[in-house]
Amino acid sequence: MELKELTISDGSIEAIRSSLNEFIVTFRDWQEQQWEISFENFIGVENFNVEGEELDGVVEETASDFIVRSRILAKEPDAPMKCYTFRSPWNDEPLLRIVATGCEVRSLA
Repeated sequence: MELKELTISDGSIEAIRSSLNEFIVTFRDWQEQQWEISFENFIGVENFNVEGEELDGVVEETASDFIVRSRILAKEPDAPMKCYTFRSPWNDEPLLRIVATGCEVRSLA
């Protein structure tokens, strides 16, 4: 399943964990279904204590200042990256941003 097919609105992130090249988000949607979102080859993360927070949506970008900054810090200037931004429903601000080569979504049911 692709991330854009998952209904993020009115859901929340329950947990986050990471390893050297994988960032995993456990997400519960508005129907109480639990999902695992695995971000592959991540090089940048910005997290504003998102666990337990309600979300409005996620935006996927291929060009942003955060991607540029992450590439510089990771010494990967030409890596084909995407930025996944999970937003707050209250002020449309990003609560979690992940720069990675891609992601995979699977049901935990």
